[in-house]
Amino acid sequence: MIRIIRGVIIPLLIIVQFSYVRSQTYVVGGDFDYPPFSYIDKTGNAKGVDIDILNAISEETGIKFDYKLSKWDSALNYIQTGKTDIIVGIIFSEEREAKLDFSNPLHTEYYSVFIRKELPLKELSDLYDYKLMALKEDISIQKFLMPMGLYTNFTVAKSLPEALAGVEWGRADYVIAPHSLGMNEIIKNKYENIEVKGPPIIPSIYCLAVKKGNTQLVGILNKGISDLRTNGKLAQIYSNWNFYERDEFKYKRIAKYIGLALLIVLALLSIVFIWIWSLRKQIKRKTNNISIKNRELQNLNAEKDKFLSIIAHDLRSPFNSIIGFSDLLVQQANQTESAKIVEYSELIRNSSGKAMDLLSNLMEWSLSQTGRINFNPEFFKIKELMHETNLLFSEIAAQKAIGISYEVLSEKDVYADKQMISTILRNLVSNAIKFTPIGGSIKIQGKQHQNKLLISVKDSGIGLSKRKIESIFTVKANSSEVGTQKEEGTGLGLILCKEFIERHNESIWVESFPDKGSTFYFTLPFTA
Repeated sequence: MIRIIRGVIIPLLIIVQFSYVRSQTYVVGGDFDYPPFSYIDKTGNAKGVDIDILNAISEETGIKFDYKLSKWDSALNYIQTGKTDIIVGIIFSEEREAKLDFSNPLHTEYYSVFIRKELPLKELSDLYDYKLMALKEDISIQKFLMPMGLYTNFTVAKSLPEALAGVEWGRADYVIAPHSLGMNEIIKNKYENIEVKGPPIIPSIYCLAVKKGNTQLVGILNKGISDLRTNGKLAQIYSNWNFYERDEFKYKRIAKYIGLALLIVLALLSIVFIWIWSLRKQIKRKTNNISIKNRELQNLNAEKDKFLSIIAHDLRSPFNSIIGFSDLLVQQANQTESAKIVEYSELIRNSSGKAMDLLSNLMEWSLSQTGRINFNPEFFKIKELMHETNLLFSEIAAQKAIGISYEVLSEKDVYADKQMISTILRNLVSNAIKFTPIGGSIKIQGKQHQNKLLISVKDSGIGLSKRKIESIFTVKANSSEVGTQKEEGTGLGLILCKEFIERHNESIWVESFPDKGSTFYFTLPFTA
């Protein structure tokens, strides 16, 4: 009887507690004049990136938030005394952690020295000669000003707008403040007497925070932040707001992408030249017996021509994107909005990724053709490779809501080159994801068939025509097709699969119909 009662009461308590959390209205505090994180607009409504994040969490969970923004010193007092449940726009510190519980990080910011234009600042020690406008209860006091001995000649401001106005009108010489927030105030108020000088200081992490011990509320916020980050809404929220970035960070990021693009270009050109040199060497060696090897030389020349055509076609597009958007980033870095910089950077990253995929497949094919890939068969369980492949592609598949499953209906070990089989599985699953629409499924299976292990990769994708099936594994018909969401491939994956399976003296084939999905099969031996 006690067990029955306990089995009924505990679920009821959980349901009641969950219902209470969903129906609870949490009071949110923070600075009323701290854009882009939080502020009160002309209509009296709370605005800012942190407000948008909480509103998005509210839409996802049904939890309600009531905003009570105030001066910063009051906001800190309200969270301590329980007048508010959450405080936004707060920087994490060890001192604050003794009184508050912090959410997962939302944004990283550096502080800058905002100083009157006519004052020189060659190094930070020059600040000892100038008058500071300090922000009341700001983290910069404990983290920088006091340890540096600068908290002596100063006057106090209750907010960042008040502090920057004081510097602009000569009531003080400089203020230490978060870079993006300070730049926002300068541009908004069209200040002419202030500029940023010196190096970036005090790397800081912005979070949401609650009163110490309120772990339930922190858990709600962290789950909401995680969900927004996963579904892409967090990035969209940030793209709607201006975060002014220091030039040195902006240029470093641009240089990083340009450098990566150049490295990929050099690596690809190197592998192409090595492959051509190796191919010519083979042709020269084989011409010693033209009467016997004439047909083989013709095939090599045909493959060389096809590969040169593939390389010229597949590399032109990503390189044009890399170079074009790199030029845009360099030419427009000072004018382009942060959202555009992120967009250009993502395009460079995607193009670089495509070029790197081509490089990887091209390198493996080149090594195979020149006899430099060793064939090292061993006994192993195929289920391990299926598990690794599933882990590798789980996040990519999740972006299209594609489910991947695998099973092995035989306990026998296979005898094969483990690295080659891993490459085959990766290419087949990658293709399956590429040609399967959103919400589809992929199943990897291994079962015994006529004293061999028959492995299949089945998808619910767009399928293949009969004409395409007849030549899908050949260089002659090789061409990269666009996936269901315009994903671009390298066009070499299935050729590699066939090459590696034939090294095992086994077979690979496909069964497919348009709009009914595809199933790729290949066999592996159980014995040496």
